[in-house]
Amino acid sequence: MKLNYKIRKFEPKDTKAIKNICADTGFLGEKIDTLFSDRELFTQLIRNYYLKHEPEHILIAESKGKVVGYLFGSLKPNAHFYILLNQIIVMIKILFSFLIGKYKKYPQNKKFIKYLLTKAPFELVKTPKNYAHAHFNIIKKYRHKGIGTDLIKTALKQLSNKIKKYKIKGLYGEVFSYAHKSEAYFEKAGFKIYDKKKTNFLKDKIKGNVYVLCITKKLF
Repeated sequence: MKLNYKIRKFEPKDTKAIKNICADTGFLGEKIDTLFSDRELFTQLIRNYYLKHEPEHILIAESKGKVVGYLFGSLKPNAHFYILLNQIIVMIKILFSFLIGKYKKYPQNKKFIKYLLTKAPFELVKTPKNYAHAHFNIIKKYRHKGIGTDLIKTALKQLSNKIKKYKIKGLYGEVFSYAHKSEAYFEKAGFKIYDKKKTNFLKDKIKGNVYVLCITKKLF
């Protein structure tokens, strides 16, 4: 049975649904809670920049009135800097919450915070110039039904004039690669590996090596 869904522009009422999907897919497509209990601050690490600075480049996938996925897009050439700046601000909030004892009942948080402060800054991948950034997540039961592809196609169609105006050469995204989703998975989807770095993130949860990849796809 074919899934009935539509792709539409973001509305402020979608913010809560985006937060929930972000937290429910934050651990390699699964819930983030086993790694970090503070769903609010975790999702702020990812969503704040787009909601505050480029909401016009957010798309929503909706099925039967329910938000089932989203795509964050960024065309601004300095977006990567501001995304990192936002993450630093949120990391300060996370550290403060830890220091005042908010996370005493959640031992997994200490490992996550230690990773953010001591490992994550050295695992940042290089990103290409004059490329638009795309990031999307979809609820588990709605995956592999063409929604992700439609989100990207719709974004490219709606933003075609801006893409030409800003001389955007292609798209890039940052993803994790591991045994069940290797580099070949992304290459088969038409992406090229622009940069990669081995990461200590999830080393206690995933067997084998895990890498952070910057994947790219040329538009012209």
